[in-house]
Amino acid sequence: MPKASANKENQAPGTKPESDTVRWSTRDRMIMLEILQAEKAAGNQPDSGWKQEVWTKVAACLLKDGDKPDPPKTSKKCQDQFGKIKKDFGTIREMVGAGGGSASGFGWDDATKKVTATNTVWEAKIKAKEEYRKFRKNAFPHYDAMLDLVEGIMATGAGAFNPGISVPSSPAVPSSESSSPAADDGPTSDDVPAPSASRKRQHAPSDSPALGPKAKCLNSTTTVPVIMDYHTLAIERMEEDGLLSEDEMINALTVFDRDAACAKSFATIKSSSIRTSYVRKRIADTIS
Repeated sequence: MPKASANKENQAPGTKPESDTVRWSTRDRMIMLEILQAEKAAGNQPDSGWKQEVWTKVAACLLKDGDKPDPPKTSKKCQDQFGKIKKDFGTIREMVGAGGGSASGFGWDDATKKVTATNTVWEAKIKAKEEYRKFRKNAFPHYDAMLDLVEGIMATGAGAFNPGISVPSSPAVPSSESSSPAADDGPTSDDVPAPSASRKRQHAPSDSPALGPKAKCLNSTTTVPVIMDYHTLAIERMEEDGLLSEDEMINALTVFDRDAACAKSFATIKSSSIRTSYVRKRIADTIS
């Protein structure tokens, strides 16, 4: 009997073979969303949903330019991942949308891409809706890209988001938990507040130094500039890696705050061990 068949036969019911587990990095998701933004600009986003060739292109680009190409992210896997990101986006819109309701008391920190609230608010709201828990520590760096992609498509509502309104939050504590909540849930619901006009995506000029991952397989005639927040991506990578102690993470955050070039280098180095060694050296240089 072939080895592959034996492995499949011996696996526990309801589980997938380890080789079928698709891993998504923050950069992988950003590449996917950038491609979708380019396809939207090219008119390939009908009201009925993305065309199949769009997902084929996303899968091909991730295989070539993504952080974690093995196992490959199929068109179906890409669609599923987008559904999870869209669901998380809808939950955050529900949480931070102006207009009160059961989710009142939340704010949004656009610098860190995190939902903010006092400890009292968090405890009360999580008790009422467990789905909010993952956003207490985890950032959502895809907010602006998703706002651009779903604007005018998701259901409208009264809770328009006002980025200028925020409530105090407890000091941010670096966490070793996954900072990519989109990987944990299933398909999204479209019943969320409509984007505020004040949050319409602002595209960077073509010569902007802060562009997105820029998947190389994209045709230059369809690529649109996408602002990349390297500071947030660096923090995401650091939390995903989980290789630094709490004190080292705090020192790294200080270095990122002071040195944008360091944050960009850390965010774009693919090897977790190399970027960890790099930031440790930068910390040592700063302290000495």
